[in-house]
Amino acid sequence: MIIDEWVLRRPVGGRHVMPGQVQALAEAAQRPNVVIGVIPADAGAHEGLFGGGFALAGFRSPPSVGYQQTAVQGQVAQDPGSVRTLMARWATLGTEALPRKASLALLEEAAKSWTSPM
Repeated sequence: MIIDEWVLRRPVGGRHVMPGQVQALAEAAQRPNVVIGVIPADAGAHEGLFGGGFALAGFRSPPSVGYQQTAVQGQVAQDPGSVRTLMARWATLGTEALPRKASLALLEEAAKSWTSPM
């Protein structure tokens, strides 16, 4: 998963919800089979800020499938051109995200920041 740092900083649900949410992400990122890349806030505008969230599912035998959330509804992308577009977005976002260890450190710091007194 790749997320923007502001997902960790914006108080969605309030200060009583955020510590648990961010801590859960930090704990998940410590598992060997989970990779969470964080795009730091100082990266500025990036591809992930436009067009909504999306997911890709690759299979042993093609074709791969994409899913994109829009403002109105979710949309399954099965045609090869749309899937290639989503794969290119994923690759671009991967270049913006911090490496695994640095992302984990940022997740842990963000989790601690929610439990610190204001």
